Amino acid sequence: MLSSRKVIKNDPTIHFISERLSKNFPIWLRVPSDKPENTFWTSTLKKETATEEEETATEETKTEKNTTAWIEWCRNNGMHVFLGKTAAQFQVSETANIFHIDSYEKYEHLLKEYPRSENDDFIDWERVVIDFDAVHCAQGFDLPGWSCESTAWFNRDKLVFLKSLNSQEIDL
Repeated sequence: MLSSRKVIKNDPTIHFISERLSKNFPIWLRVPSDKPENTFWTSTLKKETATEEEETATEETKTEKNTTAWIEWCRNNGMHVFLGKTAAQFQVSETANIFHIDSYEKYEHLLKEYPRSENDDFIDWERVVIDFDAVHCAQGFDLPGWSCESTAWFNRDKLVFLKSLNSQEIDL
């Protein structure tokens, strides 16, 4: 269903006015990148076992916490401003058509199949939206502007809201 698909505008030639962003933000957050804009972003929920002290941990001191690559990236890069007080958990529809990028070859495929123009190396995200519900960038694979494992959703009808997670359920 096309009703929830967004038209994506991404023009890397536009120069951002850096005064609009805090001078504390790294310069790479103030420059254009090759990622879709005006989309709904998610990062995969994962559970990690945390202990008070690894060597002396017993079953009673072990706890499980939920986190995401996005939360970890924000914490590790001093970007706490991007974290809220709650998070949302979604179920992805089995019919979702997701393009998974886990190698440069797959990124090159998108560049070849969906070029913005012949003269640059940027993806035409407005065309990608026509064929895919989302684009997922895998953990450990850096794309220009994609800081961590995440998914850009163009069609939110492929997501079903499950619940809201508070700070006791997710490590915000």
